[in-house]
Amino acid sequence: CERGFVLLRDGDGFAVRASVSLEPAQLRARDFSGSVGAVRRALDAPRSVIANAIGGDAWLPARASVVAGGLSALVCLPLFEGESALGAIYADRTRAAAPITRLDQELLEAFAERAALWIAARRASELLGARDDAAPDWSAILAVHGDARP
Repeated sequence: CERGFVLLRDGDGFAVRASVSLEPAQLRARDFSGSVGAVRRALDAPRSVIANAIGGDAWLPARASVVAGGLSALVCLPLFEGESALGAIYADRTRAAAPITRLDQELLEAFAERAALWIAARRASELLGARDDAAPDWSAILAVHGDARP
């Protein structure tokens, strides 16, 4: 694929946290040539959305942005922690290229699972870090009890 983005949960919504070959203005534009519908499907299902022949999937040719953008293939992988949607990874292309195979899909899904695990762990770590001020230091507890050993 030629371009893409990573969408992550941000409060009650989602925000694009990284992108390749897509400027923020392009993503915000009403005529964004990617598939917002693929992202919605991936997050709602939740399952990967992969299309090699845009005209071959009944729902894609009905998407004006996909047709106008001349997309030849797209992939959208949901990022989940249990039942909670963390976001999605989206990529597409307009040029002709080898199709995204079943093996490609399995590798991408394994990557997405690991990415979701890392994102969830990072967020948990940040939450714990935010509580550090409230957490008593073990050395301070020992000192209060007259025990100077660590």
